[in-house]
Amino acid sequence: MPLRLRQLERALAGVGASLSSYSTAAAHADASCGQSFRTQLPPPSSVLQWNTLIRGSDSPLGAFRVFRSMLRQGFPPNNFTFPFLLKACSARAIEPHGCAAHAHIVKAGLHLDPYVRCGLMHLYSQRNDLAATRRVFQERLDEDTGCCNALIHGYVEAGELGLARGVFDAMERRDAVSWNTMIHGYAVAGDLSEARNLFARMPQLNVVSWNSMLAAHARQGDVESARKVFAEMPKRDVFSWNTMLACLARSKCADEALALFEEMKRANEKPNDATMVSLLSACSHLGALDRGKQLHQSMDEKNIKINTILATALIDMYAKCGSIALAMEIFRDIQHKDLLAWNTIIGGMAIHGHAEGALQLFNEMTNSGISPDDITFVMLLTACSHAGMVTEGKRMLDCMKDEYGIDPKVEHYGCVIDLLARAGLLEEAMELTKHMPMEPNAPTWGALLGGCKIHRNSEIADGVGKHLIHLQPRHSGRYILLSNIYATVGRWDDVNKIRSNMLVSGVAKIPGISMIELDGKVSQFVAGDQSHQQYEDIYLKLMETFERLKVEAGHLPATWEVSLDIEEEEKEQALSVHSEKLAIALGLLRTDTEATIRIFKNLRKDHIKLTSLIAIEDIVTDATSAT
Repeated sequence: MPLRLRQLERALAGVGASLSSYSTAAAHADASCGQSFRTQLPPPSSVLQWNTLIRGSDSPLGAFRVFRSMLRQGFPPNNFTFPFLLKACSARAIEPHGCAAHAHIVKAGLHLDPYVRCGLMHLYSQRNDLAATRRVFQERLDEDTGCCNALIHGYVEAGELGLARGVFDAMERRDAVSWNTMIHGYAVAGDLSEARNLFARMPQLNVVSWNSMLAAHARQGDVESARKVFAEMPKRDVFSWNTMLACLARSKCADEALALFEEMKRANEKPNDATMVSLLSACSHLGALDRGKQLHQSMDEKNIKINTILATALIDMYAKCGSIALAMEIFRDIQHKDLLAWNTIIGGMAIHGHAEGALQLFNEMTNSGISPDDITFVMLLTACSHAGMVTEGKRMLDCMKDEYGIDPKVEHYGCVIDLLARAGLLEEAMELTKHMPMEPNAPTWGALLGGCKIHRNSEIADGVGKHLIHLQPRHSGRYILLSNIYATVGRWDDVNKIRSNMLVSGVAKIPGISMIELDGKVSQFVAGDQSHQQYEDIYLKLMETFERLKVEAGHLPATWEVSLDIEEEEKEQALSVHSEKLAIALGLLRTDTEATIRIFKNLRKDHIKLTSLIAIEDIVTDATSAT
């Protein structure tokens, strides 16, 4: 190798090492350990090195500290210095630092530089100061695509699509950023027609354009359209996969979400924390604890750091899949617990009936300086409702306003009405429904009707049920619940009227589905299901368990709940093949006596509890699916 070339290679290596050192120092610019590290470095000897230090700081204070040192050392800032400085200010949107940066820019004569102008416009648009953004834009009349894009972005972020479109239409030269910003703006605003129009007109689509359209359909819950866009994408990135996974998980297409993740792995797309959040949500919907555990274990292998958001998703998954102990373990390991994490673990305690634990966590949360919000109180009132803690539930409703200044919403009154109705205080629940400060919604009336079923009160159910059906004429569950209440007291004419009304109105009963996860695979059942390959063994085990319940536990089937005027023996047979019982029977067949059986749906609690007594297994059910 010629001497000159070797010298050049060594010089470039030295520059690279130097910049690497300054980049490392910049990453710690505001940390106490960073100061010690920087003192060990030689003073920056070029504007490039100073810019690297400024770039590494996301704090205005840290960035300005480096910037002032740079000026004191006699290094003049250039058109790259200020964009880095402005970005640090934008990260926290602290006004004095941004104004100071703008003053330095004017003093340096760089206020017309396109890079600097874009940085200033971004800073002001982050603060929603559209007037200042516009002033910076108008300081130079010749069109600059980057500055136009910055102005469009500012208008879009502020929801001013008309102003953004005006700038866009006036542009002589538009790039991909111009088109994508407008498509994204219309998509977020829900104007899919205009988003599609721009998408069709865009000269050259890229992955960002496709992602904007995909996210637009996903945001509206339009799974079919999202699937179509995803299938047509010529190229996908991790955002594309994550958007589709999140759409499926939110739309209760959990099986499809997990299958899509397998496809993502085959495409060699590396998952990130957002991927895992969607997958854990899918596991929660399915009750797929084993699959959730596998995802948890794989995070270390994939170098995915468990931050607070991901830890909260794990807590939610473990709690909803019946493993509250593991949920609590994850929660205790979180170093910086935010309100969402607290609400999630309190909610997990609530759905498992651990009211005392939920209240204890609430006290721990407030003592740590975290203030509750309205969701916190929904969780606490739910816990009180499931545990029958009437006095504590009423106290919680009062202290929301009195101690924390939170006005109770319809959801909070609904929880208290559910609490009273479950406790048999139906008259009091009815009075609260009539006199609550806002119009009761359908779930509130549904909670009251549910209490009527528990306590077999068809008189109150008459008015409540008919009003509820008027509110939700297409909700089959409302008809079925009222029909079941009539059946419990032998009002067969009314049962027949309800069924006739359903038929005339074209309302079909949606079959209940129960799921059980065994060996990492989720099996689903509906009532009377014979599709499982082991269905003959399942029915034999079910009959065996049914007889043992009668003999050993003295269990008599709740035949009064069968909404058919048939013989008792036929009613027992109808009750014995409910989907939950078929799932339990498969669990009893496939597990040993020390195993925990988790059923993801809970409509037949009495049978489930009694089965756990005679079969030894611990049977965990999902209370959130109960209707």
